[in-house]
Amino acid sequence: MAGSARSGFPVQTNSRLDAFLRRQFPPEVYDAIRAYEPCIVVSDSEKHTFKYVVLSDRLIYLTENPPKSIRRAVALRDVVALDLD
Repeated sequence: MAGSARSGFPVQTNSRLDAFLRRQFPPEVYDAIRAYEPCIVVSDSEKHTFKYVVLSDRLIYLTENPPKSIRRAVALRDVVALDLD
């Protein structure tokens, strides 16, 4: 991952996901990625789907496992509160 060591987040790498992100994004967007984590997505349209959440400087993205496509989930400027359970 591009900047995980200098950003203060723990370094956790997934070579397959990292290579996918490098192919999908231009260098300036890839360099802005700060962390990614596996997660379970539950929504009205999806029931318990295993995905990866990707945190960049400006956006949160979601991608499948294994990664096939990536989509913008949330702009960080729109986040007003977080509740970690």
